[in-house]
Amino acid sequence: MELSKAVVERNGTQARTLFYSIMKKMALFGLIPLIGVLLFANWLMPFIFGQKWADAGQMAMIVAPWFYAALVVSPLSRSLSVLQAQEFKLIYDGFVLIALIAVFYVAKSSGLGLMWFLSLISVVNIIGYFIYAALLMHVVNRRIAFG
Repeated sequence: MELSKAVVERNGTQARTLFYSIMKKMALFGLIPLIGVLLFANWLMPFIFGQKWADAGQMAMIVAPWFYAALVVSPLSRSLSVLQAQEFKLIYDGFVLIALIAVFYVAKSSGLGLMWFLSLISVVNIIGYFIYAALLMHVVNRRIAFG
């Protein structure tokens, strides 16, 4: 049963179960590539593409947790449309935009190197996805009635 159908049918228990089931499945599904990148990217990139690609392996390791967070949370974002709560997406987008501008400014003004800059961007996006996940769970728990 898809989320919108459960909401229309006022089956809150099924809608909530489906939401958290999708979150859990995406989290489990994403663990394999996350762990693979974290364990092997530093070694695999230069092995496959040559030593000039060593930095790419490190970059992949830096952004892997960010992409994992996106994989888990992004499919759930449609819940806001179904529950007519798009204002929460605006809050998330505003936070991430302001935070990324701040990171760019800090990195530029302090002369941070590429790896530090990429690390900061990754951390900001991970925090953003945690906030977004919390907002999504809040909306789902508040706007979907039990029963």
